[in-house]
Order: sequence, then C-alpha cells, then structure tokens
Amino acid sequence: MEPGEVLTRKPIQTVEIEISPEYEEACRGWLIEQRCTLERVREGWYRVGFPGGTQQEERLGASGLYTRRYYIILPSRIELPVYIASPINETQRTRITMGFPPEIFP
Repeated sequence: MEPGEVLTRKPIQTVEIEISPEYEEACRGWLIEQRCTLERVREGWYRVGFPGGTQQEERLGASGLYTRRYYIILPSRIELPVYIASPINETQRTRITMGFPPEIFP
C-alpha cells in the first residue's frame, strides 16, 4: 500500500466539530451551499449534517500519534478533512475541527 490509499470507507451522516464564533456564519453559508446543515450543540461546538451518499474515508499515513485525520467525501466529490487532536497532558482537551476552503473566510 502507498501513503494516501484508502484504508476504510463508510457512510457518515453527522460529525460534531469546533468552530470559532467569528467563522460560524461563513462556515454555515458554505455548508448550506453544499446541502449540509450546521446546528449549534453547545458553546463553540456544532453538529454538521451531511446529505445522503456522503462517505468517511481513512487513508494510510494521514494520522499520527496524537492527531487522527480522516476525510468527509460529499456526493459532489468535495473532500473535507476532519482532524481529531488528542491531549498530550491533563491541561489539554480533545479538539475536533474540519478544514473548510480558505476562500470562504473574510
């Protein structure tokens, strides 16, 4: 196997991620354009809902010791990386973020 090859692929309907308040509207607008939803779960955390046919892929070499990366593949073939950063000590917490296209941000 080569780095980047798909290890697993499965359907996905939702994911909970962190979004900074100043980027919420930009992210919401872009997600709506992609037929996704964005629902606030609690302060700074949002549930992203995906359209039917959306897949989650894990790829060889994409994750490391403290960071797991997988990809959300929308039916339109747009790929969104999701990052899960594990804490390395008791002063930190798990962080979950999703990569959005940089051009959507002001």
